[in-house]
Amino acid sequence: MSIRIGKAILPLLVLAAAVAVTAFMMAHRVTPDRLEVGEKVVPVEVVEIVHTSEQVMVEAQGTVTAARQVQMRPEVSGKIVKLSPSLVPGGRFRAGETMATIDERDYRVHLAARQEAVVRARLALREEQARQAVAEEEWELLEGRIGSEGSSHDLALRIPQVEQAESMVAAAEGALAKAELDFERCTVTAPFNAMVLREQVDLGQLVGPQTEVATLVGTDAYWVQVSLPVEDLGWIEIPGHGRASSGATKATVVHRAGSVEIRRQGRVERLLGDVDPAGRMARLLIVIDDPLDPSRGIRAQERPSRSQEGSDLPLLIGSYVTVEIHGRTIDDAIVVPRRALREVHVDGANGAREGLWIIDGDDRLAIREAEVVWRGEETVIVANGLSDGERLITSTLSTPVEGMKLAVAAAPGDATGGGD
Repeated sequence: MSIRIGKAILPLLVLAAAVAVTAFMMAHRVTPDRLEVGEKVVPVEVVEIVHTSEQVMVEAQGTVTAARQVQMRPEVSGKIVKLSPSLVPGGRFRAGETMATIDERDYRVHLAARQEAVVRARLALREEQARQAVAEEEWELLEGRIGSEGSSHDLALRIPQVEQAESMVAAAEGALAKAELDFERCTVTAPFNAMVLREQVDLGQLVGPQTEVATLVGTDAYWVQVSLPVEDLGWIEIPGHGRASSGATKATVVHRAGSVEIRRQGRVERLLGDVDPAGRMARLLIVIDDPLDPSRGIRAQERPSRSQEGSDLPLLIGSYVTVEIHGRTIDDAIVVPRRALREVHVDGANGAREGLWIIDGDDRLAIREAEVVWRGEETVIVANGLSDGERLITSTLSTPVEGMKLAVAAAPGDATGGGD
């Protein structure tokens, strides 16, 4: 009986002990001091806004082609007896320089025969003119005794004979001129400053007007035909279109191959009259003067961010190049890094807009809508919404909330970075 009572009382004793311990701990608990937690501050990178005049650079791509290209064929037939050492692929000729010589012996003989024929024809003309002078004297003596009909008068004065002799002289002189031309054509010369693209003859080869001697490309100028959106044409001064230009619109032609960068100065020549059938884009013709002249190369110190190699290398036909066309200048422009352009939601606007993050005077986030007037490869030009000295955020915020506290993590720089 006592065992059963003990088992019944034991749980009550344990519960009472727990209540007593809990009451003791509650009576003697220690209240921790309150820790004041400040507002979270997010570090950001910024650049300082500066208004400036900025020239738009319109970029387009194209392939270098020859402005002049001709297949050289001889105008006379014969055997090649002499070739210039420069008549090899890549060889260069100045205008009028001899490329090949055809055996001229037959043409020299023919030329001598034509010269002799001219001498005989002129002699025959002088003889006939002398006979005519005698006939005129006789006519004056007999004029009253014979009739003076027109036909008999002309025959008596040997007018038809003199005219025939004159025509014989003209024919002989024409044949001589043709013989002189054929003799000159035995020497095949470059029609303009040129480079050999292909050559297809050798010493001893018989050639004729249908034989291709070489293919030449002019070296005075190369062309680049570029395609660009039609709306970009408004930024470019094109000869013969729109606003009067103070000079040719410059264009820098850039060929990049690994670490090598070849740069040449060009100019906008004309707007082609149709669109690119593939992309429905406008097409401009860019001219590069003296493309093979190393002194025409634009050295890398003019663009220090690029490689220092390749300024003295020639620009090759067929190269795929980027053309930087110097467009109109925007006054009072704000140039900002492209990475600083954000997708923002502005009060009262439907949907997302392009905008910028600014640190205001209280070091808090301010969101501004931006009017982008030009987009470059690394920068954009903004026309409104910013003042000189304001700080533009260039780093990323995971959860941007207007009015959040910010701190500058980098010294302010200059936002102007060029539009190219």
